[in-house]
Amino acid sequence: ETNQVSNLTVTTAYFEDNTFFESSQYIGELDGTKKLTLKKDIPSLEYICCSGGRVWGCEGNKIFASAYQNPTAYTKYEGLSGDSYYIEASTAGDFTGCAAYTSHIVFFKEDSIHRIYGSRPSNFNMVVSGAPGVQKGSYGSVRILNERLFYKGVDGVYMYSGGMPVIISEGLGTEVYTDAVAGIQGNKYYISMKSSEGKYELFSYDTLKNVFLKEDNTPFVDTTQKDGKLLFIDADGRLMAIIGNQDTDGIEWSAELREFNETVNEKKGYSRITLRIELDPQSYMKAEVAMDNGRFEQVKTVNRPGKNIVNINIPPNRCDSFKLRLSGMGGCRVMNMVREFVIGNEVR
Repeated sequence: ETNQVSNLTVTTAYFEDNTFFESSQYIGELDGTKKLTLKKDIPSLEYICCSGGRVWGCEGNKIFASAYQNPTAYTKYEGLSGDSYYIEASTAGDFTGCAAYTSHIVFFKEDSIHRIYGSRPSNFNMVVSGAPGVQKGSYGSVRILNERLFYKGVDGVYMYSGGMPVIISEGLGTEVYTDAVAGIQGNKYYISMKSSEGKYELFSYDTLKNVFLKEDNTPFVDTTQKDGKLLFIDADGRLMAIIGNQDTDGIEWSAELREFNETVNEKKGYSRITLRIELDPQSYMKAEVAMDNGRFEQVKTVNRPGKNIVNINIPPNRCDSFKLRLSGMGGCRVMNMVREFVIGNEVR
């Protein structure tokens, strides 16, 4: 519509919803006479990262880079080193994530990794390799810690250091997780994932000890780091924090080991478990045992500081398997465990 305001003629154009959502260019008319052309220069990037003074991102099967130091220019092609950049991948499927990693940019699909090297459009080079990439819906799991990139793939959690990614979550078993979101605190990689039952589980991976531990059932919506803290938003919209603390005094802990089932067909009777542990001063540990998926029963408590050999005598009970749950307060380190079981008169 056209209105007269003082000595100025003001023309207002109205557009339908989503006019510029799918289309990169709109051509129309005003009052049936004046032609109107509007262009959308910024693509609808699904995943982005920043590197070398450019914003990199992907949309579907395409990769874009903004002009140098101009995050809003994606169609500047003048033959200069500061031009925008665009390339379409030859591999099937859409991209599932990206990250700026040391000397190159990494774009992931579920079954391939695309690396882009170079410093300007004339020498940008993409190298493609078939390898486990980021699981669709788990882009929030992509985090870099100590020059290693961690992410959730289709069949587990992976660590990438420039070559072929290595799976690091074998100890989590065969459960299929999805919708992963991760964060970094100190030397630990925290990842919250949804199980096949629709329940979230939070794990931590200690990069110094190469150990995965189950923390609790906290869901991450998003995470960031500030002042040495891992800040995250939970499912209720609350801003929470994970704070690193080397002082273990007063901290309650528990660890439930997976079911033990010896490779023997006959019924077995477990008679003793021997643990070698080390307790900090003013700490304690208790042990509980469950036979054949029964309920846990407390069988031992230890509170002597220093190194201890703990013999856990199990009441006579013929069974196929057992579970062990350890819990306590304060610092406790379990160095090894020996299991003894009886088949007839034979001890193994």
